[in-house]
Amino acid sequence: MFLGTQTFDHVEGILAQYIKRKDMPMRKAISVRKRLAVGLWRMANSGEAYRTIATQFGIGLSSACEITNEVCQVIQDIICYEKIDLFVVHDWAIHDLSW
Repeated sequence: MFLGTQTFDHVEGILAQYIKRKDMPMRKAISVRKRLAVGLWRMANSGEAYRTIATQFGIGLSSACEITNEVCQVIQDIICYEKIDLFVVHDWAIHDLSW
């Protein structure tokens, strides 16, 4: 799967406020770009183990799992429900579809 830079930047702009984390006194937060990349990578490569993703992105195993779940949930909540106009079943159900 290939995701263009402009598309990635657009999705990042939509989701940044939901997946951004604050720096802590002892460590810097994982950037929004990396968080989004981890989540999208896992979605595109669902058979890949979290350990492999953690190693590939230079983050901890638990961070890879947590970030993936968070990004997927935000994508579902924000993009799917607010940005995509889904077909509503009852719109066609009121019409007689008998042949």
